Amino acid sequence: MSKRIAREKVVVLAPRPDDEAFGCSATLAQMAAAGTEINVVILTGGVLRHEWSDLDSHLAEQKRQAKAEQRRQKPIQTSDILGCPTPIFVGWQDGELLQNAHLSDELTAHFILKSPDLILAPSISGMYRDHRAVAQAALSLLAGLGDYCQLAF
Repeated sequence: MSKRIAREKVVVLAPRPDDEAFGCSATLAQMAAAGTEINVVILTGGVLRHEWSDLDSHLAEQKRQAKAEQRRQKPIQTSDILGCPTPIFVGWQDGELLQNAHLSDELTAHFILKSPDLILAPSISGMYRDHRAVAQAALSLLAGLGDYCQLAF
């Protein structure tokens, strides 16, 4: 493993379930094997508010909840394969992180407890609005965490 990514405490910010696997699974597997403390934070359930909006509202909500539960299971399985702890699921609304003016403030409360020395986040140039929102929030977090923490996109 490269010494440039060797860290003791890592926090992964994943906008949706499976973003952590698509974005950095090989890195997480290497870090987990090296004994790194890893916290994967999945911010949304991966289900848009308007999915199944053509159905009765009760039925639509049941379908959204079922899909969210299904999406939640994949990162749990992936974390087992990678040797990482079970992810932390925040449960914010998918597709709406960019509109959350308090996103970095809300994440800061979580980060104070974790004190990471590395944050892994989606690229700031990502095409999905939730990815951009999380990248921007990660940049804000980094400014408040001091010189001991680094950010990798």
